[in-house]
Amino acid sequence: MTRKEPDALPRFRTASGGLISIDVPGYDLGDPWFSSFRVVLDRPYSGLPTEPELRGFEIAPAGNLEPLLAEVRPGRVIEELSAQGGLLRIGRVDEDGQHVAAWTGRWHEVRAWMPPSDTPARQALAHFEGLRFHDSPLGVRVEPFAVPAARIEAEDVIKLVPGIGFLNIMRADNAAGLVPAWSGARVRSGEVWRKTDSETNVPLLLHASVTAVTVIHGQSPAGPTSAQLDFLDRLIDLSWTTN
Repeated sequence: MTRKEPDALPRFRTASGGLISIDVPGYDLGDPWFSSFRVVLDRPYSGLPTEPELRGFEIAPAGNLEPLLAEVRPGRVIEELSAQGGLLRIGRVDEDGQHVAAWTGRWHEVRAWMPPSDTPARQALAHFEGLRFHDSPLGVRVEPFAVPAARIEAEDVIKLVPGIGFLNIMRADNAAGLVPAWSGARVRSGEVWRKTDSETNVPLLLHASVTAVTVIHGQSPAGPTSAQLDFLDRLIDLSWTTN
């Protein structure tokens, strides 16, 4: 199938400003990047709840909201608001009334899922409050306001490589628990292990470099293929550098 979107770059800027780079000659890396992250507000003020406030977000290419509401969660866009040089678009899912709000810039959209509400615009503005977006061809850097202090965590990046499967990329220091204690098979870009998905019981491959841990989810329930092993053998670099 021919891609409708422009080819993606082999690099991706994450919400926290990190840069993911892939170098593997001879492979199609032009499919778009997707990611998720969480904004955490600790609320260290008297009179407020002590548990942290957690807000989840996803990043996708600009214009992804329409196919999402047409093919994945059927629904429609019900409202648009101007925000930060872009549009805050709010959609409603037909099946359960859930809302999805997407800030859309020139290259990317940052979206969040919200429960049914009679005031979805107000709910969306509250969910996006305190965040500034810096959109670029590489990705969207998300800058939380200085007051109240918040941080970005739980970043998770997804990249489709045709014929290989989905690369689920995480920062090495955030995914240390996934890496076995024993040494893996050595490849030029790091180490590789065969593992089993704890939820689906499907075999998969785990790759670790100095800065990134990547789970390779194949498109076959039979588990790792020779094509995936060849991909890892030719992989020169898969890294996640922080700003």
